[in-house]
Amino acid sequence: MPLADRRLLYKQIEQKRERPLIAYVTSTRGGGAGGRMASDAIAELLDQNQEVPKNTEAVDLLVVSNGGDLTVAWRAISLLREREWKIGIMIPQVAFSAATLLAMGADQIVMHPNGNLGPVDPQITVTKPAGEQRFGYEELTAFLEFCRKEVGLTDQEHIRQLFVLFCKEVGTVPVGVAARSSLLSLSMGEKLLREHMT
Repeated sequence: MPLADRRLLYKQIEQKRERPLIAYVTSTRGGGAGGRMASDAIAELLDQNQEVPKNTEAVDLLVVSNGGDLTVAWRAISLLREREWKIGIMIPQVAFSAATLLAMGADQIVMHPNGNLGPVDPQITVTKPAGEQRFGYEELTAFLEFCRKEVGLTDQEHIRQLFVLFCKEVGTVPVGVAARSSLLSLSMGEKLLREHMT
């Protein structure tokens, strides 16, 4: 949809909701053409933030994104909270991963019937000669749990060998990064909910 048409829709939303609208939309196209939430968006959000009149009590943030950098979600909500606004997040399509965390920091979530939130477990991309491989900490824990419960492995040496195989497949550093990112996501989700929940 052309930008001019989108701006008309944004104005209609502002009139209907009787509050300013800030848009944060990244490309959700596949095949390497997608966009991710990244720190370069903060400057744009600051510009939109400054355009909001001083006497405003509430704003809406329209979000369409497959996610990206978790810290961008925290920084974006913090920017809006500095102005002491009530924050509504509007989700017409997708808000996955870091975008779901962003929504968790709002006072209100308004979703289109086709809108989707997603899991907040960060996905790590590992580049191998055979191509890119994506996985999250949850894949590792689910794999080991599957081996224990479904396969019936109880010997710790067998579990250790499977862990070693997993690390050989994706690398030890990415496993550590995935574990750290998972903890960061959990911590950030709790902090974002505490911003507005009593």
